[in-house]
Amino acid sequence: MNINYYFNENINDFINHIKLDIPSINNYNIIIGSNRCMGRVRDYKTYNVNKRCRFMALSDSNLCKKCNNRCPNGLINENLDENSALYKTYKKKNSNFINEYDLNVKLFCPYTEEDFIIHMRNIQKHISKTNHIMQNSCDIEDIYNNLSDYIDINSFTNINTDDPTLLHNTINFYKKDIVAKMKLHLTIAETEELYDKIHDFIINNSNKKSINELIANADIITLRELNHEVDLYLLNNDDKHNPYSVYMNSKSGYLLIGYARNWIDHNGDVPDDHKNHEGLVLDADTQLPILEVEINETGSLLTGIQKGIYREWEYDDEVEQFRKTSYIERM
Repeated sequence: MNINYYFNENINDFINHIKLDIPSINNYNIIIGSNRCMGRVRDYKTYNVNKRCRFMALSDSNLCKKCNNRCPNGLINENLDENSALYKTYKKKNSNFINEYDLNVKLFCPYTEEDFIIHMRNIQKHISKTNHIMQNSCDIEDIYNNLSDYIDINSFTNINTDDPTLLHNTINFYKKDIVAKMKLHLTIAETEELYDKIHDFIINNSNKKSINELIANADIITLRELNHEVDLYLLNNDDKHNPYSVYMNSKSGYLLIGYARNWIDHNGDVPDDHKNHEGLVLDADTQLPILEVEINETGSLLTGIQKGIYREWEYDDEVEQFRKTSYIERM
């Protein structure tokens, strides 16, 4: 295949397709290639002193990434170091090899027709992969928004979510099932995100009866942010870092939308006289620990309240005193 013929034909097709009023191109001379690494590669099969690294050079170097870090055999356009092991090996195999040097080598290396075909195939693979990733992204978002279409809620409504092994195995079962059925090719990050989405879905939809019973005795707070306001239910759990699970009432029942805990000043932003010996920040009026509520992504979508941490009090560095926020109100 003639490279120039290929491009002339395709450029003319493109001109006709977009209906440009310009003459056809019949003698467009095109040279296709790339900046090829100038590193010399040892050749213990044919002892070719002119064997060149096959990888592309970095944009700011005449060497590829590998040779840029370590290039023991020197550059292809320079003579070998006579003290090097490679020089001695080549001389032992072919005493006349020094007459075979071809030092007239340029950084830019035009493609042969075979190279060009491989290059075009790689471009097609890249385009195909990009299109697949874009389609895959649409599929995964649809799955996140409609997990009930892929997971049978009735199959785990009585699952003991306090059993980490059972919960993990259940999540992995549905994750593998979704990936197989939808023929997804996920990155590590996407796989972890799918795991988290399934986890939240199972937590939100399991043990509804027991949650409804617990809600009757739950602490209730009102959370406000800008024009959004929602009543939240705080249920005790066994997590020492997040001792309260935060639920909201929705059409689908009570949904887990975050966690609550006592505010611990890990960063040293609050003076010591406003904290106890455990680092818990204390209410300026009652001297009890200050509550903070963390809303997760699901909670943000359901309530309109931004994902993040909200507290009853905040410390003002300028006036060096606490002030009550309007975010949280205890019922």
